[in-house]
Amino acid sequence: MSESTEKKKSSSFLSKLNFFLIVVLGILLLVIDDEQSRRADILYQAITSKYEVDFTVQEVQPIDSSFFLSGASQEVHQTGVRFSGRVINSRSVDHTNVVFELSVNGKSREFTINRISSGNSTGFNVYIPELNIKDARYATLQHVRSQVHFYTQ
Repeated sequence: MSESTEKKKSSSFLSKLNFFLIVVLGILLLVIDDEQSRRADILYQAITSKYEVDFTVQEVQPIDSSFFLSGASQEVHQTGVRFSGRVINSRSVDHTNVVFELSVNGKSREFTINRISSGNSTGFNVYIPELNIKDARYATLQHVRSQVHFYTQ
């Protein structure tokens, strides 16, 4: 075999290898870009949307940056569902006349907690009529308004 034939075969092999490597690199870039896009979407939703809570979970779940839900539960009550749990105030200020809105499956109900001291929790019970328990696992809790009290010395 002549030297020029070997160079052509070697050159052809390198061209194929380069093409293959470029294709693999392109696929990797698409996968990385897709993953970054997915993470950006999750972050955007976390920042802009209301937090969704699972009323079958007993662990602490965020309501927003100030309040958390613990001991969440739901049960069939009359023609609907009764939701209960404890709202935790994670801030260093007391809140009075705290109004929350519980929304589940297109239905919502506001409820008021008289006082949640800083770093403490207070229980609640909310009844939403005409709701099937099968549709009541996930809900959004939104802090609507409250009066804030803090003390200085």
